Amino acid sequence: MADSGATGQAISERIVDELKSVRTFSCEPKRIRIAGKVKTAIHTIAKVALFDLKLSGIPEHTVAAYVVPLDEPDLILGCGWLGKYKAMEDWDHESLEITRNGW
Repeated sequence: MADSGATGQAISERIVDELKSVRTFSCEPKRIRIAGKVKTAIHTIAKVALFDLKLSGIPEHTVAAYVVPLDEPDLILGCGWLGKYKAMEDWDHESLEITRNGW
């Protein structure tokens, strides 16, 4: 999920446990707020995951994301990532256009 209101990237604990290629590291504990469909929760996180992300039309690249207790979505790409790849939202078609190095 792309979330221009998120200040960072997040990946679900479940996905980290399922994927063999995800590397995790301890980090300085940080409190974050996660808004859900029904409620907003505050969690303390202390782990970051590094993983390779491949999206259609964009070369594979490494992403760092906080490991959080998400039910869904499995991955949140926040404003830093969206800005880096010049993501343009198309609300009419519910899509996202992403460019990288002029692509």
